[in-house]
Amino acid sequence: MQQERRRYKRYEVHDDFYVYRSKRIGKIKNISLGGMLCQCAHDSRCKTVDFDIFCPGSSICLSGLPFEAIRKEKEIGNDFNGRQCHVQFAKLSPEKTLELKTFIDAYTVDS
Repeated sequence: MQQERRRYKRYEVHDDFYVYRSKRIGKIKNISLGGMLCQCAHDSRCKTVDFDIFCPGSSICLSGLPFEAIRKEKEIGNDFNGRQCHVQFAKLSPEKTLELKTFIDAYTVDS
């Protein structure tokens, strides 16, 4: 049995939440305080930048979360016909950390 190496517990999101960055969109598969896994619509190179998390038809939005893509995998036949991206959050301010904790508490389930 392989030992879990993640520093933070992962959570599945309740609804269809998406990430948005510079005209690119992706669907969140799971999230933690340390990062997330998403399906990216485009096969683009990600540098350390900020992105937003949102839910269509809702006022729920977390904006300006800094991240760095740490690994991409080719995924065929997903909703976006792109890649699965493993994202690590860059240093979050105390305010952004609180926003992320609140989001996880309200919109996720244990995975």
